[in-house]
Amino acid sequence: QICEEMEMEASIPLSAQGGASREEVAAMSFELALIPSLTMLVGGMYPVITSKPPGKRLTYALQHLAAGILLCAVAQELMPTLSAAKSQTELAAIVIGFTLAVAVMVSLEHLLGDLEEEEEGDAEEGEGAAMHTPLLPSEGGVGAQAGGGIAGDFGRASSNTPVRSYAAQSRQLHEKAAQAERDIQPFPWPFAAAVYIDCMMDGLLIGLTLVTSQSAGWFMSLALCVEMGFLGLLFSTSTTSQPLMRRLLANVMGPVILSASSLVGGLVVNSLTNSPASLVGCTSFGTAALLYMVCEELLVAAHESGQDHVWWIDLQVYIGFMFSLVLSKAFE
Repeated sequence: QICEEMEMEASIPLSAQGGASREEVAAMSFELALIPSLTMLVGGMYPVITSKPPGKRLTYALQHLAAGILLCAVAQELMPTLSAAKSQTELAAIVIGFTLAVAVMVSLEHLLGDLEEEEEGDAEEGEGAAMHTPLLPSEGGVGAQAGGGIAGDFGRASSNTPVRSYAAQSRQLHEKAAQAERDIQPFPWPFAAAVYIDCMMDGLLIGLTLVTSQSAGWFMSLALCVEMGFLGLLFSTSTTSQPLMRRLLANVMGPVILSASSLVGGLVVNSLTNSPASLVGCTSFGTAALLYMVCEELLVAAHESGQDHVWWIDLQVYIGFMFSLVLSKAFE
């Protein structure tokens, strides 16, 4: 009987357990968000400390593992709330929330994708200009140092002074300019925006699932650890060419946004317990966002290189799902 009472207590909204206030729910949501936030911070600091990204196969395996964990999180913690919806208002909220989430994710992907393509195009044009801009002799330039251009070369050559030809000097300067252009790459703002938006949504999802049930909040927090750790690792790798302080600040912003969003989610979403249709709509929105992340981001990125499937990498989806399923039983 005691076990049944504990199970019932874990399955009801936290705000209904002992009259927990909105501030108490927000505080617990913030504490749960610290787990994936610290994981994301560790993943982001790994390339900074070691100065080398992980191997491709390890990255693909982590992407599949995160996909399996998130699929289990959707099936175990979010879908039961949607399946329990009965009224016409709740059904309408499911359709609206799901459609809105897909529209937002697709719009963000196209918007940020176009911005990233434009930024890459500008970088390629700048590099091409540095490679093909002729270096003409001028005052104080190569020609002046050579004693007046080509004539200076002949003069210095006749005096047996060891000098390089003008063509060799121009080629070397071109290569240095091109290398400098490659080293000073623009900050990946589109990718950074996508990462920060994902952190904000994950923080809100922690608050949302915590209101759904206390065990759901713990489970979502642990399920997001692998995803956020990989995301921090990937984002840190994309900022390798940036100055150290800017890179550190960019990697710290993600965990900060995740933690702050969970605090806001606990404050705002807790009030939805008095409106079942609103709670169902928010749950539907989070379900669609996580499904989109799994199908259109994690798994697509893991196979974008076009390489053949590796059995042990593909197996990580099922290992992640089974691991999450067993883990969820520990919180029942």
